[in-house]
This record gives sequence, C-alpha cells and structure tokens, in this order.
Amino acid sequence: MWVSMSLVAFMICVGIGVDFAGQATAEQHARAVAAEAARAGGQFLQVQPGLRPRPDVYAATQAAQAYVAGSDFTGDATVQAGTIRVSVTGTYQCQFLGIIGINTLPLHGDGAATVIPVIAGEEA
Repeated sequence: MWVSMSLVAFMICVGIGVDFAGQATAEQHARAVAAEAARAGGQFLQVQPGLRPRPDVYAATQAAQAYVAGSDFTGDATVQAGTIRVSVTGTYQCQFLGIIGINTLPLHGDGAATVIPVIAGEEA
C-alpha cells in the first residue's frame, strides 16, 4: 500500500516538473513570437520630408497580426507613439497533469518594437 501511494505521489511530482518546465518553454516561445511580430510591424514606415519616420499604423498592425496568425497563438497589435506592441495568448497541453484534471495551462507573451531612425550610426 505504501509503495503504491508513493508511486502515485512520485508520478504527480514528476508530472508537475515536466509540465511546468514545458509551460515555461512555451511561454518563452510566446514572448519570442510577440517580439518578432512587433519587429515585423516595425518594418512598415511612413516617411514624410522634413519629419522623422514613424510606423504606418495600418500596415504595421496588419503585418504584426499576420505574423501572429502564422503561429500557434492568437493576439493583438497596437501602434502608439512610434512603438508597436503585440500581445499573444495560447495554451500549453499538459503531458502528465491530466492525471489530476489539469489538461491545459495558459500562455501569455508581450513584445514591443520602437522605431528609432539612425543616420550614419547616430540616432536622428
């Protein structure tokens, strides 16, 4: 009896370790997707003579959302004051925690990219 109870407790402990490590890795991936989506949006600029380049709000938002749509996540992109911000969400499918009724864990990641014009190695 003691061995069978210990084995169940051991499996739960291993499952917690495996699934939380998997969730941490997936969360890191979510942050990377959000950051790359923000950088993708930062490639779309409006340049007007005599003014600093700034993000094209519509094109930057669309590019960032398209990048997120190509991933396993859902998300939203906004552009404010020259910064593209992306927030993504998703779920991690548990490997072992289903034994105790936990089948998924939430994922969230944020990323941002700011447009900074540089001319000859100096910020303009």
